[in-house]
This record gives sequence, C-alpha cells and structure tokens, in this order.
Amino acid sequence: MNGISCCGQRGFTLIEVAFVLFIVGLLLTGLIAALRPQIEARERRATLAVIEDVRVALHGFAMAHGRLPCPDADGDGAEDCAPPMEERGWLPWATLGVAAPGDAWGNRLLYRVDGKAAIADCDYIRATGGNISVHTRGDNPASSNIVEGKFRYLAGRDVPAVVLSHGRNGYGGSPVGGGAQRAGPAGWAGTDEGNNAAELPNESVEITSRLPTRGDGTACSDTDESLPFCEFDDLVSWLSPSVLYYHYVNAGKCPTPAP
Repeated sequence: MNGISCCGQRGFTLIEVAFVLFIVGLLLTGLIAALRPQIEARERRATLAVIEDVRVALHGFAMAHGRLPCPDADGDGAEDCAPPMEERGWLPWATLGVAAPGDAWGNRLLYRVDGKAAIADCDYIRATGGNISVHTRGDNPASSNIVEGKFRYLAGRDVPAVVLSHGRNGYGGSPVGGGAQRAGPAGWAGTDEGNNAAELPNESVEITSRLPTRGDGTACSDTDESLPFCEFDDLVSWLSPSVLYYHYVNAGKCPTPAP
C-alpha cells in the first residue's frame, strides 16, 4: 500500500468551499429579507397586545383606586408618586400587575399621565384643559383640490394618559435590563418620532400617533409634502376621558353629574 486512494477520490478545494458558502449566504440573505416583514408584523402584534393589556390594567387600577398610577421614575416597575411627581416616566408594570415590563424589542414602555389624573380623576374628568393631546397626520379635508398626506390634526384632546412603545428601531427608548437611552440618527430631532421622545416631563405635550414609515437615509420631512416621510415606528395608545369616566361611574368612584 502506497497511501494513494485506489478510487482516485479527492476533497473539495478551498475555492469550491468558498463558492458553496457564497451561494448559501445569498440564499439565506434572500430568505431573511423575505421573512423580515412577517417578523416585524409579529413583533408589532405582540407589542400591541401588551399595550392593550396595559390599557385594561389602567382602567382596572383607576376603578380600584379612584386615580391613575404615577409613572415609574427609577426603573423598578413600581409607581413613584412622591412629590414633586414627574408626569413622564416608564410604565409602572409591577404596580399594574402586567406580565411584560417592555415591548417585543426589549425596551421599556413610556408612560405619560396628566398630573391631575394621578391624584383625583373625578376632578380631572370634570375639569378642562388637560395637558396631553394626541395628533396624527393625513389628508386635509379643507383642501378639496389637493390630496395631502401630512396635514396634522387632533386625534385626542385632554388625554389622561398615554402609553408608547419606541418601536423596532428603539430610538429614544431605554432597555428593560438597564442602560442609556438610545439616540436617534442625525436629523432625528424635530421629526414626529423625535418629538415623541423629547417631550418634557411636566409641560403640555403633543404626542404623535400615525402609520409607520420606513426611512431610507435620504432627505425626509414630516411636514414637507415634496419629501418622503421620516422614519416612524412608534406604537401609541391613549385613554379616552369619556371611557375612563364611564368606568368610574360604574364602579361608584365618581358620583353621576346632576342633570
């Protein structure tokens, strides 16, 4: 025996292995690209389900305590009501008893509450001039000759509380496990998404809720109709003052107004 194979077999060369790996890489890239929209849609549905559980929990907390919970200021999941209470913080998920402390992308849910609603909701419901409003964008019905898509209009007035996920890109969000707030890209400040993350704790605020749009790195604007929308994937939900008052009355927490 001289050590030479009797059948003339040989192994793959490095070039052949590299070519096979290149082809496999192309196939995997195409597969991932095809699955990405489905993955993102599943993550959004999962986050919306969490937010809906939070909405139910907020109504339940209000019916039990006659107020809405204060925000979580230190990240432990419990509400922090010690004065001076900050109206903007993280969702007090432990206080509410919800299972998920954050969204499907591992970021904390932002929670903004009107200060009056966290102290005495009956007074809040009957008062006017709440400091939270929700806006969206779409066609301006007053412009009958031009179809617009960026007209800003009111979607919710005097809102008692808002719950917000910073979406898949996570810009403006903070990881559930701790860590610094994630900064947005250049030019992000002043966009609808940037404004949602930059609003100040105890001042009147306008939150934006609209359909998601994917940025491509080119020039964009959320107001200029000649440019594409900037990236936006925030998921926003808010409580209705009327629905909240209905729950209070049914729970006997607020007396029915005199006719």
